[in-house]
Amino acid sequence: MKYQTKLLALLLALVLVFSLTACGSKSASGSIVGRWKCPVDCNRLLDEAEKEGGAVDTLTDAVSKSLDGMTVDLILDLKEDGTFTFGADEDVMKGVSDALRERISGIIPDLVSDLLGLDSSALEAQLALAGLSLDDAFSKYFGDFDADSILDSLAFEAVNGTYTYKTGKLTLIMGETSPTFNVELNESELKITSSVSGADYLMRGLLPLVFIR
Repeated sequence: MKYQTKLLALLLALVLVFSLTACGSKSASGSIVGRWKCPVDCNRLLDEAEKEGGAVDTLTDAVSKSLDGMTVDLILDLKEDGTFTFGADEDVMKGVSDALRERISGIIPDLVSDLLGLDSSALEAQLALAGLSLDDAFSKYFGDFDADSILDSLAFEAVNGTYTYKTGKLTLIMGETSPTFNVELNESELKITSSVSGADYLMRGLLPLVFIR
């Protein structure tokens, strides 16, 4: 009988140890600390920026076509010391900027044609009268085209501060601004589902956002 009692006590102790170990593992795997990445379609960012900025103009439409298929990576780095950084991946943004600059040169002639009410052949004829080719006209009138300035509305300017996370709510503290979000978290995915308070119009419009490690 004593042997059975001791055996039962040992089994209960082992169950308790394994239970505590399992709980510890679950807590570690569900930690919000880490570098999280969320790819976002460039045109989705542009659409949200336009909602605040007003009507879509012809140039914006041309830029939208040039951005088709491009994405930027939003990076949320939540550190163990309770600080964070949030912004767009600079290398990815540079690639988007370079691609936009290359694509837009092929769209500008159509844009000018639309603005002048001329088809491409008529536009070329008008330019020929002025002694210009399409390439010459682009260099002359759009040579200072700055793709980076257009991308300003798409990029999240890097911000940093401290954060708190409790019961499915993440608060990013940046001086006087402290937006709070509802989040869902597992080992490999952090989903910002909705804004509780303090988020700007662009962030609210993009939600939900799904970040992965």
